[in-house]
Amino acid sequence: MPVLITEGERVFVVMIFFLGILWFARKSPVALAVPFYMSNMFKAWFLENFSVFEKFDYTVIVSLLALVAAVGSALRRPVFRVSIPWSLYLSFGGLLAVLYLSTPLYSGWAMREYLQLLGFGGVAVVVPAFLIRTTEDLMVLWRTLLFTTMLVSLTSLFSPLSYGSSRGIFLSETDMIGVGRVCAFGILIVAAMSPHFQRSKGLSARILTLLWLLIALAGMAHSGSRGPFLHAIPTLLVLLFARRDSFPGKTSAVLIAPVVFLAVWFLLPADPGLERIAGLGDLETVERTPSLDYRFRAWDFVLDTWNRGLILGQGIGVCEFREGVQPHSLLLEILFSGGLLGVLCFLTMGVLVVVSWARRPVFPAHERVEWASLPGFILAAYGAIASTTAYSVASSRSVFFLFSTSMAAVSVMRQEAARRATDAAGPQAVGPGRQAR
Repeated sequence: MPVLITEGERVFVVMIFFLGILWFARKSPVALAVPFYMSNMFKAWFLENFSVFEKFDYTVIVSLLALVAAVGSALRRPVFRVSIPWSLYLSFGGLLAVLYLSTPLYSGWAMREYLQLLGFGGVAVVVPAFLIRTTEDLMVLWRTLLFTTMLVSLTSLFSPLSYGSSRGIFLSETDMIGVGRVCAFGILIVAAMSPHFQRSKGLSARILTLLWLLIALAGMAHSGSRGPFLHAIPTLLVLLFARRDSFPGKTSAVLIAPVVFLAVWFLLPADPGLERIAGLGDLETVERTPSLDYRFRAWDFVLDTWNRGLILGQGIGVCEFREGVQPHSLLLEILFSGGLLGVLCFLTMGVLVVVSWARRPVFPAHERVEWASLPGFILAAYGAIASTTAYSVASSRSVFFLFSTSMAAVSVMRQEAARRATDAAGPQAVGPGRQAR
């Protein structure tokens, strides 16, 4: 791809992102949580370009922004009842308790890892319930994430290649896995909301939807990140079961992604990132890939040694900083760090998301509240699937944010169902006898 966005021009990309956040925040403060959710995409760039962030951590600042937005939302819109997912909070609190008991906090690295989980993970779990109150909040969140996907993808496609990997980068020092993951979010959001949100929009909306998918898939392919690509495939299969519409409607939403992927394949035939993804089909290439070989050895180590701390685990950071092994799996890292109790708390959070979605109110498939809530569950499923071979305790806020967002989406559905029940019961509650009085 031609280089159109140089190093000096990336400041405009950052400005476009935050101006876009403010634009979407006009409709709902939920947009102000996206900088926190995407903090890993910008943190290194701010640290490199602004000395003030050497003293004030970027993630701390955007966390405070998300908390202020949540408090402001609760105060400005008291008419909406906040449904607190106490079961999710208790499970997260249980995980914190287990890891606190098992971690040698006298070590600096252990204290840092635990405080990140406590602070950023706590914000990720709490904020969605206060920001997502209505169907419009959900729509603003998805639009903001789609806007971010397009910005990240286009910037990566037309940026200089990253050092040593021949892959486009979004901002300086940005992890390409993060780029691929953001693109996967956009693909899954469009797949979850299609084809219902297009029905009243006409041909132009369908063309725009296909263009979104094309750009997102091109960005994912150019990133060369195989993890997000592999995680998106089973998530699309989850979408088949999560949708309530007919079988043709389900398959049209799921099959459109691989069809567009074939289009990307022909448009970027010699792209080095796409060649990396295509290399997954060659067993010999996979066996010779250093990054994959390291992951396999790390997983073998964790599975062989986690039971040294069978019940409470061996503590946060022990695997990485004492043993010198990065698990590259949130699930396995929690198993190693928190033992059976820790992984039980984490799995409970995932189960609560599934149970909450399964027990959601029944709406027709074509209704806005139904398909506007679906991306919340699909992205939570993506986070759960990705946690098996990706993320870490330090970056776990992303998974917890998705879990909490899914439960907040179900809360919106319950609130809408209760409102409709009240409206339907209103005329009946005032019968002829009472009207005569």
